[in-house]
Amino acid sequence: PSVTAGGNIEIAAASREELFGLTVAAGLAGNTEPAGAGSLVVQVLDTATRAWAGRDDDAQTPSAGSASLAAGGSVAISADRATLNEAYAGAAGISLKNNGYGAAVTVTVDHDETAAFVGSDAAVVAKGAKAINVGDGVYDADGNQGVQAVNGFALSAASFEDQFLLAIGAGGGTGDVGVGLSVVVGVSKGRTEATLGEGATINADNAGADPAQDVLVRAIDQGDAQLVAGGVAISGGSALGGAVTVFIAENSVQAVAQGDNTLNAADDISLLADTSGEVNALAIGVAGSLSTGTQSNSQNNTNNQSSKSTKFDGAGSASGITVFNVTDAAVEAGGSVTAGGDLRVEAQDATSLTADAGAAALGISTGQGSGSGGSLIAVGISIAVNAVD
Repeated sequence: PSVTAGGNIEIAAASREELFGLTVAAGLAGNTEPAGAGSLVVQVLDTATRAWAGRDDDAQTPSAGSASLAAGGSVAISADRATLNEAYAGAAGISLKNNGYGAAVTVTVDHDETAAFVGSDAAVVAKGAKAINVGDGVYDADGNQGVQAVNGFALSAASFEDQFLLAIGAGGGTGDVGVGLSVVVGVSKGRTEATLGEGATINADNAGADPAQDVLVRAIDQGDAQLVAGGVAISGGSALGGAVTVFIAENSVQAVAQGDNTLNAADDISLLADTSGEVNALAIGVAGSLSTGTQSNSQNNTNNQSSKSTKFDGAGSASGITVFNVTDAAVEAGGSVTAGGDLRVEAQDATSLTADAGAAALGISTGQGSGSGGSLIAVGISIAVNAVD
């Protein structure tokens, strides 16, 4: 197909997802029965936001031929995606005269593609006599992208993710056992790509171009995530409190001319790829017990020995973040690039990772008489790991 306009040509795709998940469970036993509660939140997203001109080389059966766009003003092709997600899971099991158990789990899986591209062998001419507004790649806290004016050609793929995931599990009772467990898992896999297909040309015939004419190819991904897990257990005997947070991200961000391309601009040519974000993961496990006992001195030694027992308080936490990022800006082999102003080909990754874990276990044993005794063991273990590739 061929499209000609005296003014501007704009091809745009935008998507926005806002998710909120909440589950709360409680179990209460007032007599001699144990109490238990469990809650679970699972969210799965699979999205594609794509804007293009010409042949789609990723299609199962790519269309034949190529495309031609010609504008006296500017040409903008943009894909913009924003996802805001909150997920909360809470559970508490409390027994006044027996054991208490509580477990909470939050899981979020996000697969997304955000792509803006010019297909193979397509031809675009944007003289730049009239400016066009495109996203500037800067997002506010609500996932709204700013705007900038561009004269000439702009190809922009931009994505934004902001997640808050929380799980708290608590178990308590006056019985022999209290258990509180929580798990938070976040998985994010995304592609944010602004590409010029092989053989595609931008302003191959640039006669009569506006002096302010630019060529901008930009891919931006900003991904923020906060994960919190807490496990609390209290009992009259043994207690176990555990918490785990896991975040795994795999992202590809590309601003690439894929080869045999012709790029001309009266002013600047820029290919920019930027990955950024802040990921924080926190896991805290707490366990505590209070054991009391009273025995008379009239009990014989055999009964005294049999009354002794071993109590265990264990608190554990683990927090891990693993990130695999590829951020590329490139002009592949073949073709030519001519800029009247500056040529910029830049890729940067400014992702910040913080994983914290804490555990505390406390056991108190009191008793009177020669029959009191036994063993009380309290252990707290925490592990935090960051891995970047």
